[in-house]
Amino acid sequence: MSRIAFILLLAWSNLCCHRTFGLNISFVPSNVEVFVDAEIEVEVVFQGTNEERLKESNFTTSAQPEWNVGSSFNKSSIRCDGQTVDRCNGTVVVRGRFLGFGNVSVSRQDPETGQWTGSSLEVAVLRQDKLINKIFTAFVAAVVSINYINMGCALDLGIVKSVLKRPIGPAVGFVCQFGIMPLVSYGVGLLLFDDPVLRLGLFTFGSSPGGGASNMWTVLLGGNLNLSITMTFVSTVAALGTLPMWLFTLGKTILKGTNIVIPFQNILTSLAALIIPIGLGILIQKRFPRVAARAKLILAPVCIILLISIIVMASVANSYIFFMLTWRMVIGASLSVWAGFAAGFLASFAFRFPMDDIIAIAVETGIQNSGIAFILLSYSLKAPVSDMASVVPVAGSIITPIPLFIIYCVQRCRNKCLRSENFELKSINPNNKVKDKGEDNNGYEAK
Repeated sequence: MSRIAFILLLAWSNLCCHRTFGLNISFVPSNVEVFVDAEIEVEVVFQGTNEERLKESNFTTSAQPEWNVGSSFNKSSIRCDGQTVDRCNGTVVVRGRFLGFGNVSVSRQDPETGQWTGSSLEVAVLRQDKLINKIFTAFVAAVVSINYINMGCALDLGIVKSVLKRPIGPAVGFVCQFGIMPLVSYGVGLLLFDDPVLRLGLFTFGSSPGGGASNMWTVLLGGNLNLSITMTFVSTVAALGTLPMWLFTLGKTILKGTNIVIPFQNILTSLAALIIPIGLGILIQKRFPRVAARAKLILAPVCIILLISIIVMASVANSYIFFMLTWRMVIGASLSVWAGFAAGFLASFAFRFPMDDIIAIAVETGIQNSGIAFILLSYSLKAPVSDMASVVPVAGSIITPIPLFIIYCVQRCRNKCLRSENFELKSINPNNKVKDKGEDNNGYEAK
């Protein structure tokens, strides 16, 4: 009998404590997503007290980190339906400030005991695609296609065929791009980044095929355009096999449990975006040789204008990247890109290729198709993690032009001083003879 009385007394005391101290605060839902510069209302549930006591209580709300999220709570939003005992609802406003993660907490001080009770809400702040992003994508697709038509007008199919018959240059570039670059980016990621998301971003960037601006920079630096376009084609086709190979082997060790999705459709789209406009340029070269000759003369100036335009628009469209960059990201992206340039240069120099071939191989190895890496990360990781991982590939794209622009300026100054032929046109002028000794990419010794 005394045991039963003790149990009843304990239950009564627990009930009293619950009414006095047992306030429970929760959010419905327990985690939310909000876009940058937007706000949402989230329901707050107060269990274990009544409306009168809640209205007499002091409330505080906080958001951490303030860089990512903000919040506000008003006691006037508290409502009790009267049907559910000791249960009331309120509303907290959550604001997205910057891409990333954060939490919002609401705390209440009991007017009688002075005790604080609170709860927190997990918040993911997402980046919303703006009009400028769509304009940038359409602009790049249009101008790159037009420039590929221009390159097709300057392409020498005879040289391309001879390169494909004995593909020494593409083979050297292939080994550098798909053998050295992924291993370098993997090692640099382990060395510099504690966050596996950033490691995966750098590794994906280093495993991507060449292309994009590589053909333009090859023209500007006086490289072999025919070899460059051939290598872009070969690397894009090869990426259908090499990209899954690296990501499903070493990539799985970086971020375990990630469902990696290879963007085969986007790789094929990149391939079509290369072949179709260049094919149109070759057709123009055959049917309208005078038009093709004029297009060849303006190829270098057009490349300069397009590169500057793309860099400016990319910086504006992805301005959020600059607020997320750290010195580790800059160094990591720089090491990956410059290691590619160095590997391509040293390997082709060891094979005693002519200088225009060395330039083409080095540039093609160092410049990655960051668009492939960006899409792969967006498909494989949930936002905003995908955007955070994409900072490294975008940083690599921004850093890539710096050493190339310095080399271009040095070449221009040297060209002015020596008053030599315009070096941008040397590699696309079929009348020029190779002066460097060594084996070229057609498999014979240059004289």
